[in-house]
Amino acid sequence: MNLYKSLLVLALVLTGGTLASISIRHLNSGTGQANVFGIFSSIFSSESGCLTQKDIDKMVDSKKDIETEIVKLNESINQTYQDIETRTKNIDEANTKISQLQTKLISETEIQAKEADIAALQTQIDTLKSIEDTRNQISSLTSNLSEQNKTLKQLESGNIKKVSTELAAFDKFLSSTAFTNYSTAISNLNKEKINRDEYAAAYRDRKQIEDQTMRLEGLRVNLTNLIRRNRGVTTAAAKIRQDQASNEIANVNAALTSLRANFVSRYSSLISVVDNNGMGALSKWKSATDNATRAYNVANARYTQALSALPKNYRNKSVEEINSMRSDLQAQYTSLLDEVNTLKAQITQTDIDLRNTREMEKTSVSNFLSQYTYSKLPSIESVQAKFDKQTSELEDLRKNNKDIQLEIEGLELNIKTSRDEITSLNTNIDNIRSSIDEKKSQVSTLSGSIEEKKSNMCPSSETECDNGVDDDKNGSIDCKDSACSNVASCTSTDDQTTEPENCVDNVDNDKNGKVDCDDIACSSHGSCSVTAEICGNGIDDDANGGIDCSDVACSMSETCTVCQVFDEADQVVGVCSEFSDADGNPDEELLGNKLLGADKKQKLITNPSECPEGTKAKLVAKFGNKKYYICVDKANESGSQNDKCADVCLSVSVNGGQCPDDDFDYSYNPPAGVQKIKCGPCICDLNTQETGGKRTDDFWFFKKTFTW
Repeated sequence: MNLYKSLLVLALVLTGGTLASISIRHLNSGTGQANVFGIFSSIFSSESGCLTQKDIDKMVDSKKDIETEIVKLNESINQTYQDIETRTKNIDEANTKISQLQTKLISETEIQAKEADIAALQTQIDTLKSIEDTRNQISSLTSNLSEQNKTLKQLESGNIKKVSTELAAFDKFLSSTAFTNYSTAISNLNKEKINRDEYAAAYRDRKQIEDQTMRLEGLRVNLTNLIRRNRGVTTAAAKIRQDQASNEIANVNAALTSLRANFVSRYSSLISVVDNNGMGALSKWKSATDNATRAYNVANARYTQALSALPKNYRNKSVEEINSMRSDLQAQYTSLLDEVNTLKAQITQTDIDLRNTREMEKTSVSNFLSQYTYSKLPSIESVQAKFDKQTSELEDLRKNNKDIQLEIEGLELNIKTSRDEITSLNTNIDNIRSSIDEKKSQVSTLSGSIEEKKSNMCPSSETECDNGVDDDKNGSIDCKDSACSNVASCTSTDDQTTEPENCVDNVDNDKNGKVDCDDIACSSHGSCSVTAEICGNGIDDDANGGIDCSDVACSMSETCTVCQVFDEADQVVGVCSEFSDADGNPDEELLGNKLLGADKKQKLITNPSECPEGTKAKLVAKFGNKKYYICVDKANESGSQNDKCADVCLSVSVNGGQCPDDDFDYSYNPPAGVQKIKCGPCICDLNTQETGGKRTDDFWFFKKTFTW
């Protein structure tokens, strides 16, 4: 293996680095070893197979370089041993530090004992709070019992006594002669009022029957007289009058029959009193009505007398209202009795609860004192202070242990890292020693090769001037070498005839020392150039970063010179590839969108003669021989553009008469043959013509030259 590597080094030296892409690590395989033999053989397989002094010097320099590398590698081993010693010392110091830290750790037993003390204090606090709650309950129950007894006393001596007295007085009033007379009088008054109203209604209805009866009799008399007057008269008019009179009599008679039936049905009880033989005469009903009114007046006088005998606070009350007042007072009295009974039951229960709570408090205090050996109950605050202090101490212990443990873990990690580094450093030492051994072998091999190759030195000058070989390896062949300048074959003019380089015959035809594609004359030959750029296929064919018309190779291509799109200032804004379909043909839709906008108020034309009068064709695109135009207004005599925009700007009939903030498209109806145009921004001037405005409705608009 060392021999192979030495040969490779020698080959690299002699080729001036042309084999630098092959490294020593490739020699680990059999293929790499075979390649070294092939490379080394090729170095010495020229026609002469010799070495120059320069080659020998390179081999000597290479040997010195390898020896220098060996010295550096030995120095690296010494430095690595120092690094190992430093890391070993670090490990010892870390282990000592870990032992010291472990002595400072608080044992788990001590921590558990501290936790038990804290738990006991927490139990004491909970028990003291429970005793305090019990005492608060005793205080609350005592207060409740006092309030309940006070309320009971107020009910029994106040409200109940008062209501009971009022109830007795009310009952005395209800049993008095005055209330009895009032009850009888108001009852009789109500009855007589109903009787009076009933007779009055009957008299009114009976009088209506009487009036209708008299009307009926009058109608019958009129009909009899009408028949008598028209006796023997057979005219239609007389017949109509008789029929009308008969119909009216029939209607009144029907109404009267209905009134009598309703009267009998409604006042049947009164009819039997007034006249058992029938409805009775109207005078009888008038007399009966007057009697009922007199009876009502008598009952009303008796009611007034009985009412005046009542106490004043009852005079505006009915009997029903007075009885209701008695019922309300009785309900109030019953409710007060129920409230008293409920309150007495509550007092009894509160007294029981109070006794039980006092007993519970006594037991809790006794148990606490016996369990924790206190002579008297401590305050919650004092026990809480002990609890807080011990809890804080425990947290400090845990934090101390955690900090120490983290420090120990960090030291242990450092120890592991140092040990891994020592292992890696030892491996590096082994690798360096292996490299030193290999390089020593290379030095030995190169030393033998140098001595051996000195016997195969090349001639000091060109030995033959017409064999096509660089005999002295100085880069010049035959007559190109200065050593052949006086040789006859190189001085003869007949022999210096040259011909153009063939580029494919492997001969230096023009005698310039360059063969075929190495000669600059072959740079554009097809067999020597890379793939040429195809202009228009969307691919970077020659891989130089420029695609199609962006590649300098296409600068003279017809595809990139005759296919262009222009803006209003005749500047190129695009090429055909942007506006072509998949087959490379012009896409007029894309081109129109670019040049005219989506609204397309104009159209692309290919024949300039299609433009109407007053306009001219403007070239906007070329696709090879195919050209596209749009029609624009011709320039006026002064050379400025048409200012018709002022005539089509915003007026009061558009947008509420307000000037636009931005550019707008305005259409107007132009004269025949004039193309519609795109108007630029208008400047609104409502007051003056200082801006050279032209009046449009009620607004002034600035006359401005626009390009479209």
